[in-house]
Amino acid sequence: MSDPTTPPTQYAQTGNVLAFQTVLTPTEKRSLRRKVFRSLTFEHVDFSGADFRLSHFSNVTFLRCDLSGADLRLTELQGCRFIECELASLRLGRNRFSDTDFRNCRRLSPEHRRLVLSMGGRWIGSLRE
Repeated sequence: MSDPTTPPTQYAQTGNVLAFQTVLTPTEKRSLRRKVFRSLTFEHVDFSGADFRLSHFSNVTFLRCDLSGADLRLTELQGCRFIECELASLRLGRNRFSDTDFRNCRRLSPEHRRLVLSMGGRWIGSLRE
């Protein structure tokens, strides 16, 4: 694993909460591949279409983020929380989820929900579509 990364855009940090710009540029979204994210909270961040392939997440919370079309293939997630996130067309495959919850998230297909469960994640409730 590589060392923790510096976020790809201007941000402010208070404790473990990073306040990113709410919309990342396409270049920034592509720069998230093969990164290590530890003990962070992302709130209201538009990660739609982001490339997180081969990244490692440890104790990361995504709160009300848009991950529609994000590529999470070959990622490892430990102790992570996805809370009230938008997950349409999320790309999964060969992931490892350990102690990772998806709470009240929207637009994840039943097939993807089964995939999350089969890779060790937990699906807890869902919001109305």
